[in-house]
Amino acid sequence: MKPFKKLSYIIPLFALLFSCSAKHTSVFDALPNHTELILETSDIQGLVKSVEGKTYLEPFVSADRDYARMKETLKTMDSLLKMNDKVRNALYSSQLALASVPMEQGSHGLMVAKCTERLTSSDLKNFFKWSGMGCEYRKNGKNAYFYLPDLDSMFVFVKGPFLGVCKDTDLIDEVCDQLERPSKIDAGEDFVRLRKTLGHNVKAHLYFKDVRGWSALDVIAEDDNVVMNGYTAPADSTSSLRPLKYQLPVKNSIVNILPFDTKLMFHLGMSDYASYWQSSHNPEKVAAFNKRYSTNVEKGLLNHLSEVSYDIICDDRHEVFVARMSDPSAVIKFMERLAANTGVTETRTVQGYELYHLGHRDIVPMVFGDDFKSMTRTCYAILDQYLVMASDMAPIEEMITCYRSGRTLDLNENFRTFQQKMLESSNITLFATGKGNQKKVSAKVGGLLAGFLDQHPQLLDDFRDVSIQFASSKDLVYTNVCLSHKPQTNTEQRIRWKVNLEAPMQGKPYIIRDPATSSKVVVAFDTQHRMYVVDAAGNILWQKQLEEAPLGDVFGVDANGSRQLIFNTAHTLQRFGMDGDSVDGFPMRLPFEASNGLAVIDYTNNKDYRVLLCGTDKLVYNFNLQGAEVDGWNHHRAEDLVTRPVQHVVAADKDYLVVSDVSGGVRLLDRQGRIRIPLPADLQKSQNADIYANVTNRGKGLFLTSDKQGKLLYIGADGSMNTTDFGDYSKKHFFLYEDFNGDQDPDFIYLDSRELHVFDRFRKELFSYQFDVDIVTKPVFFRITRNKRLLGIVAEKAREIYLIDRKGNMIINTGLVGETPFAVGSICDEQEINLVTGVGNALFNYTIY
Repeated sequence: MKPFKKLSYIIPLFALLFSCSAKHTSVFDALPNHTELILETSDIQGLVKSVEGKTYLEPFVSADRDYARMKETLKTMDSLLKMNDKVRNALYSSQLALASVPMEQGSHGLMVAKCTERLTSSDLKNFFKWSGMGCEYRKNGKNAYFYLPDLDSMFVFVKGPFLGVCKDTDLIDEVCDQLERPSKIDAGEDFVRLRKTLGHNVKAHLYFKDVRGWSALDVIAEDDNVVMNGYTAPADSTSSLRPLKYQLPVKNSIVNILPFDTKLMFHLGMSDYASYWQSSHNPEKVAAFNKRYSTNVEKGLLNHLSEVSYDIICDDRHEVFVARMSDPSAVIKFMERLAANTGVTETRTVQGYELYHLGHRDIVPMVFGDDFKSMTRTCYAILDQYLVMASDMAPIEEMITCYRSGRTLDLNENFRTFQQKMLESSNITLFATGKGNQKKVSAKVGGLLAGFLDQHPQLLDDFRDVSIQFASSKDLVYTNVCLSHKPQTNTEQRIRWKVNLEAPMQGKPYIIRDPATSSKVVVAFDTQHRMYVVDAAGNILWQKQLEEAPLGDVFGVDANGSRQLIFNTAHTLQRFGMDGDSVDGFPMRLPFEASNGLAVIDYTNNKDYRVLLCGTDKLVYNFNLQGAEVDGWNHHRAEDLVTRPVQHVVAADKDYLVVSDVSGGVRLLDRQGRIRIPLPADLQKSQNADIYANVTNRGKGLFLTSDKQGKLLYIGADGSMNTTDFGDYSKKHFFLYEDFNGDQDPDFIYLDSRELHVFDRFRKELFSYQFDVDIVTKPVFFRITRNKRLLGIVAEKAREIYLIDRKGNMIINTGLVGETPFAVGSICDEQEINLVTGVGNALFNYTIY
């Protein structure tokens, strides 16, 4: 029989029977020692409401063919409860358990409660008569019970302080015999340990035992979600969870490469995957494989993996195996040697990635175990940090398409919402979504859980998303189960559009406003020196082939009554109208080779622009918008090559032009190119730090920046210098001086390799963060609204963009895919903030606010 079915409908029956409790007993005393599944609660009112479909029992009973009739019966009985406050209050303070007990004919359901007052047969008979139910009093040896034909042929029995309901008289004998035994189910060592880990302010606890061992979980139910979390005690050395004792949980990065419409993910994340593999592989098969192909699977492959995953993507026919490589070069070498020894039957190139079909059929299950036995043939590709294998090339091609376009699982809004209830780091994760969840999960679980799912064939199909996770925690294994009823939402909501370029994107995109049309365009370049201008809807308006790559930024300027684009290459100054036509006289050949990108300055906001450039001759040049050199300009010569644009800083109502060379030397010039403040020759500014007007402590200096050691460097109006220590940083650190926390005072932001630190004006650390990879691109600080500001950081190696708000919250991470610097602004709707970046040959526009 199906556990819990129909039993949960007669919960209110107990309200008329519970009044007091026997001392030193619990509901577990009445459960046979071989019970496999227990749902225990002291909140019976919550269970009554759950039958109405408001909490966690609905899925267990919703498929019952007599559900409607039983529901009406329950409503009638529940109404009777409201007539007796004493009985109702006693009910809500009682302890009850729903259990699944294995018998010779299969598992049987049992409901048992600890009564609060000893009941007699007369008490029960009077209750049934009063409620209008037909009943027959029967006796079998020393045990007596009531048979209720009007309530689905249930049996009700009482034994001391316990009252039970079931549909099998043998189970009544089991309970009565158990009460006479000295050993109790809750006295076992594992059971005792697990009960101590449970929460006290939850409605119910779930206990179950299978081949893995005992598990005890808190049940937290909401209208649309059920979350169960707690611990599992691995049964013995044969338990599949025992090897987790020697592992640390790992954050799942494979979601960053799986397609957005992945249907199932079975993920293994281990701190030492090779040692975990020792417990799951077939040594004879692996040894034969190594001998046949002259390989060493463990040393050549497994020692260089940290995560592996079996996944069903796109549709139920597409299966892939994905592994994250800690040393891609070693894995590539291993796979190339394996391909040479097994033979390659087919090769294919897809968006720059090489796909191979190997001659040996079942490499994945032979090496990684029976969890992957359905993958009978072997095709593979290396996608950056990941090894991807499948039975044919089609699913790998689909993965590449989604990966390169940013349409990955971590960007799926449904998954991102559901993921908030999952463990961030785990050793084993099983995730399923969409139709057919029951079949998908049943294929990957065993023991009692598989049997329980067989007994409830529609249970998981009632949910949209399902996940089961295990994470090592000393001698126990933390267990998390999530179920979601939430309706489907747009899975790709964050991506506004994607534009395919003819070659990989190079450098940074730019958002430029055209006042004539009140619209904005995006300007981008690829590695083949093509320039693209894209409208707000993602359409390429025009593109131009340049002779060489641009240097620095693209600026929008107003000239001759229209908006124009201006930028430079190493040898030319470029100007285009918004229609794509070059302005007369442009491109203009520079009389020198430029070493940096141009700076466009409008001192008085009257469109009398100045264009400043530096050459490889170390001279600073100043042009007007027409490309003529400005009269009266002094060609200041820097000490070393200048690769950063000239800065324009206003301090004490004066204009300063800041020229920073690659050696850290700084020159402060006036509008004519003359030295405005003489600086010491030994001034050594950090290469990745700008000069800022000081508004924090003006007595220390007119300007501030960061030196090569990371000390805050103040520069006075007379050229004097002072420093303040904010810690030790490498000479390549980034420094920003911005109001991070929104208190109207700028803060000090340091980013060095993988470490981010933010300090306020009093040197108090506001926020810190450790990235997984080195950050080599300057962070971008920008304001979304008056009170909302974000710090944006691109991790090129990880192909991720991080957005951090003023409170230090990581509002978006691994949700935006990018490997180039990015632009932020409103493209088509001033109420919407967009982030534009590039991934490979694609230009992406994301909505971030």
